[in-house]
Amino acid sequence: MGDAAHIFDETVLGVLATVDQNGQPWATPLHVATDGEAVYWLSSPSADHSRYLEDGKWVSLAVFSPDESQGPKGVFINGSVERLDDTARPAAYTLLEQRFGKVPGLLQDFPVYRMLIGTLDEAKSYAKCWYFYGENR
Repeated sequence: MGDAAHIFDETVLGVLATVDQNGQPWATPLHVATDGEAVYWLSSPSADHSRYLEDGKWVSLAVFSPDESQGPKGVFINGSVERLDDTARPAAYTLLEQRFGKVPGLLQDFPVYRMLIGTLDEAKSYAKCWYFYGENR
């Protein structure tokens, strides 16, 4: 992820863009964390954005710095998302707790979702805005 990694140090919020069963867009702010290869978050499985992920559709995630004093800075990822199973969940959950502290009780039973960061599109990226795409582009 290179220079783009510092964006995740500057902000904890990203916006996930999904599409419903009728093709209508839906954008959701999420608290996100990364391990450098993927982005992780907790969400209720009954939330609209989580239900739209179950269809395996292509989605977008934008994580941008609130500090624009030297121009816009952001990471934009397009790809698919997976809901982690019980064997992969503990490591991701630990990463989220390291980033945010103890997860509130209400969220502790929520599934963990993972989106691989993918490959940098150098032609589309500019200044301090980086665009990444998953395998299915």
